[in-house]
Amino acid sequence: MGKITELKSQKNKNRVSVYIDGEFVCGIDALTAVKYGVKEGAEFSASRITEIAEESDKQVASDKAMDYIQRRARSKKQMQKYLLSKDYSPALVDSIIKKLEYYGYIDDLKLAKSYVNLKKDSRGVNRIRADLMRMEIDKEIISEAIKDAYGQYEACLKYAEKYMKSKKEPTKPKLYAHLASKGFAYDDIARAVNSFDFKNGGSNEDFGDGEEVW
Repeated sequence: MGKITELKSQKNKNRVSVYIDGEFVCGIDALTAVKYGVKEGAEFSASRITEIAEESDKQVASDKAMDYIQRRARSKKQMQKYLLSKDYSPALVDSIIKKLEYYGYIDDLKLAKSYVNLKKDSRGVNRIRADLMRMEIDKEIISEAIKDAYGQYEACLKYAEKYMKSKKEPTKPKLYAHLASKGFAYDDIARAVNSFDFKNGGSNEDFGDGEEVW
């Protein structure tokens, strides 16, 4: 048993560092400190302070994780970064993520497939892949999820038709570039572009070697 000699605010203003007999013991949530009477002059053992801190951190971190994931689905790495940014220990973060995975709150493959199904009629497969990479989903999982996104000719053609109607003098290179910017695969772009008859001077140029132009 020792005496708490100092409570020092941490960089995260919601946490304080606890010192017993002048020695740092651990960090603890400020509200938890108030709840358990952890204050200067109070007597606690270092092991009891650590126990209180661990129980509190686990509950607070779990609550933060659930709030974060209820706003919208998150990938495993997004959740890791979020919790680590709150100064929770890697061990605690791993424990919470395993629990979230067990109950199905985090499932990167499910998240990726859901995103593919949501966007495959409005975004090209390359754009979808880039989106999933920004969500920090592993490449292997992305490859599995986007299998159903290939063969987007109809969606690609829809964008091509819209573009053609909006331009007075559309050209083949510009149409290629426009569809590529939407992330469509080269085969779908080539097929969609070749379905139009370009009559303006120079617009009927063909990319005969089949190489991509973006």
